[in-house]
Amino acid sequence: PRLLTFLEELKDILLERQQHQPGPAHHIYVIIWDNVRFHRTNQTREWFTTDSNHFLNVCLPPYSPFLNPIEEFFSSWRWKVYDRQPYTRENLLRAIELACGDIPVEAFKD
Repeated sequence: PRLLTFLEELKDILLERQQHQPGPAHHIYVIIWDNVRFHRTNQTREWFTTDSNHFLNVCLPPYSPFLNPIEEFFSSWRWKVYDRQPYTRENLLRAIELACGDIPVEAFKD
């Protein structure tokens, strides 16, 4: 499953980064799940209970996008892409990439 592959790659990236940064020897990363079906599969739950002690899995209640911090990013990102008016596949992919750089991290720290 792609989600498990993604989680393994994410874990590898974060653990590699952690080795090169000062701070606690054992970080805990919080993963916030909405109610997408594949977030709640038995395989996903099993991964969090057996394969990784570096992640805390938090499931949001149904119909609560206002509690999910990534939703604010997605909203900003969507409009940054839309403003570029990408009418071809290539332009869309480029607009998606460029739009990420247009959103300052500071906008999401509070």
